[in-house]
Amino acid sequence: MYKNIEIQPPFLGILFLIGAQNYFPPPAVIRDFRGKALGREVIRFPEVYVTEYPEAFVVYTRKWFDFLWQGFGLDKCPDISDDGKLKGGRLGELL
Repeated sequence: MYKNIEIQPPFLGILFLIGAQNYFPPPAVIRDFRGKALGREVIRFPEVYVTEYPEAFVVYTRKWFDFLWQGFGLDKCPDISDDGKLKGGRLGELL
């Protein structure tokens, strides 16, 4: 959005998830999920400092997705590869 309205980096991305306690990812996102529910009502994600516009914004937001999935008990977001590319899956359909 910032790129479209010609706001140039750097800028800071801040994200909170409110009302998250006891939520699991929906079954359509991860089948046979064996993790845990979120344990806090308010989740404050790590700040993301954007210094330039990348080809794919997932370069910056990957930290947020990994943090969210770690809250469910997984190591990282299952839809983002180690080199920062979307694998497809449900997240790939949304972005």
